[in-house]
Amino acid sequence: MLATRLSADIQTSGDSHIVLTVGSGSLRVEFHTEFTEYTFTKNTIGEFEGEPALDTIPDSWLSSIPGKTVNRLQIHVETAVEYCEPHVAARSFGVDKVMASDISDDQMRVWSDFRVAAQGNTRILLQCRTDDPARIGRAVQRIIDIENYRMLAFIGLEKARSISPPMTLIEQELESVMRRFADIDSIQDEKETLAELTNLSAQVELLKAKSMNRFRATEAYSEIMSDRLSELRESKIEGCLSFGGFLLRRSTPAFHTCKAAKERILDLSLRVSRATELLRTRIDVQLEEHNQLLLKSVDHRASLQNRLQLTIEWFSVFAISVYLLQLGKFVLEAINENGANLNISLIIGIATPAVLVLVAITINLIRRRYNE
Repeated sequence: MLATRLSADIQTSGDSHIVLTVGSGSLRVEFHTEFTEYTFTKNTIGEFEGEPALDTIPDSWLSSIPGKTVNRLQIHVETAVEYCEPHVAARSFGVDKVMASDISDDQMRVWSDFRVAAQGNTRILLQCRTDDPARIGRAVQRIIDIENYRMLAFIGLEKARSISPPMTLIEQELESVMRRFADIDSIQDEKETLAELTNLSAQVELLKAKSMNRFRATEAYSEIMSDRLSELRESKIEGCLSFGGFLLRRSTPAFHTCKAAKERILDLSLRVSRATELLRTRIDVQLEEHNQLLLKSVDHRASLQNRLQLTIEWFSVFAISVYLLQLGKFVLEAINENGANLNISLIIGIATPAVLVLVAITINLIRRRYNE
């Protein structure tokens, strides 16, 4: 732990931050959602020379900080009755030209070359006409936020570049599927095309899962950066590119690239969904036509079966009538054997029509009852 190694005193400690006193300076560690910010503060004597003043912090500890370094920013704050000229500031940075703006109602002037120095720091000089520590602190914090959130937003640019090739391949495959869409003429073709679209949809959803949170974070960071720039209340210095103008010129294309990548993947997801829905609609229409033909076939078979049933019913009428008349004949013969003299043929002949009619009526009544 740094406090133990440097015999530093812990001023405050909480869930979101820790403040240590290190020699004549201090170290503030702030824990954010997806990054940790280390702010080293030290009182120095002399003018800005473009070199970092972290001699109280061991290099071994700096290199042991976990995670990837997103941004290293060095801000030199000095009081000034009169602001220096651009060429003087440029000489301090060791460059030919610097960016500058008057901020905070012209009470401060910020200078930077926005180049990464040999120590890995982006150097910023803040000259102040005011001695209000709260006002100076707010300006310094806004500058830190602008650079931090700008660099964090650039993470989305890497994601946009990484998903661009697979999105291009998916778009080409989708175009190939749609070209073959009109040539589908069998159920097997429909199944194969649906499987291809399902696979493309899965690939798009995977890309969305990997990138959408990053793109939303980029949008949030770019908005925070814009808000902090507006809070600086910049005014342009003649002959210098403004602080905010340079940052926006460098950052806006990256932000637009991330936004375009986000819209592209959402549009691709919608296109795959529409193609899948179109194919499903086509399959549903064909299934409906097939079901209609099947219903017609079933109706035709039912009609034939009904006709056959009616035919069988009429045969049943004759069969039952013959059976009843045969039973009646047996009865009449038995009566004649006991002394009666009946004309069996005449009786059977007369009874035959009546039996046929009664049997037909009975069967018809039974069929109606079942139909009801």
